[in-house]
Amino acid sequence: MQLRQNLKPIILLLIAIIFMYQEKIEAQNKKPKGKAKTPVVEEVKPVPPEVSFTVSMSKPWTHLLEVEMRIKSARMPDQTAIAMPVWTPGSYLVREYARHVQDFAAKDTSGNALNWRKTDKNDWQIDSKGTAEFVVSYKVYSNELTVRTNELNDNHAFFTPAALLMYPKGFINAPSTVTVKPYGDWKIATGLLKTGENTFQAENFDVLFDSPFEVGNFKEISFDVQGVPHRFVVNGEGNYDLNKIARDTAKIAEEGYKMFGDLPMKDYLFILNTRGGGGLEHLNSTALQWNKFGFTGSRYTDFLTLVAHEYFHLWNVKRIRPDVLGPFDYEGENYTKLLWVAEGATSFYEGILVQRAGLMSDREFLSGKQNKSERCRSVPDVFRRVWKKQVGMPG
Repeated sequence: MQLRQNLKPIILLLIAIIFMYQEKIEAQNKKPKGKAKTPVVEEVKPVPPEVSFTVSMSKPWTHLLEVEMRIKSARMPDQTAIAMPVWTPGSYLVREYARHVQDFAAKDTSGNALNWRKTDKNDWQIDSKGTAEFVVSYKVYSNELTVRTNELNDNHAFFTPAALLMYPKGFINAPSTVTVKPYGDWKIATGLLKTGENTFQAENFDVLFDSPFEVGNFKEISFDVQGVPHRFVVNGEGNYDLNKIARDTAKIAEEGYKMFGDLPMKDYLFILNTRGGGGLEHLNSTALQWNKFGFTGSRYTDFLTLVAHEYFHLWNVKRIRPDVLGPFDYEGENYTKLLWVAEGATSFYEGILVQRAGLMSDREFLSGKQNKSERCRSVPDVFRRVWKKQVGMPG
């Protein structure tokens, strides 16, 4: 009797399972025959924000460039993360640009302060919940003239966007605009597309960070190569002949065209500051520095070689490149063992362009290659040293 009572719950459970299974079979039989369709769940994709910058220089003697970054979105997240690059395209060493940022603030369009926090050495997070648009403002100390940094003084402003402007994390492909408010009657030169009075547009942040600005009362000259407009702007005095520079640069550019059969840009800008030395290639421009008394004799030939080097990068690195060198990771080093192609091949062909343009003798060409070869052989482990600031590399 006891056994029967113990079996009752089990029997009832089995009966319930049978009925449930039968119900399931009947329901399946009622369904139309054919392959079962997998439910489709539409993924909600983040909406790229509208980003615009205003760069001001109201007090150039303070060396502070003033930036306003306006972010607008139809689907603003609760928190918006923005970051400043730690390096700039073409210059392989991490520069930690965020260390020059000061007076950071965030406000909505009514002027109400928004909470924010610094989450990493170059990252900020803004509480943007409930807003459709907000403005971030900050200043960047700019008192270092190199081809990869910023300088503002009572003479001019030169700035590299990667060393000045931030980007919304996760939206590196978002377009943006930059409006420059120059000091006094200063002029503006940049490779970006001009869309309004002192306003320029970039199709994405890779283009923006690859487009330096020169602002000041610079000298300039324009010329065409194969129908493509070229512009040479010079800040500073010196023993240069700008007309001669333009003529010789045009010859070098023609040789580049003959080699590749095409000029891969709509226009091109050379920015030259007559202090220091070096160059850095960009998408459709280059930043150059040269000693103001270095435009005669062999030093002028060296200058033309620098011009040719950066111009050759139009093809080698900007169009033909190692995978790691674009699209870029702006948060850390972009290591590659192909610098011998990116920089080595460019260093070889720079002299060929100048020599073929009739601006360098065969002896000068061979002597230059010998000197560079000896220099490279004298530096062991050059691959790792480039990212540790232990050896210089051509730009």
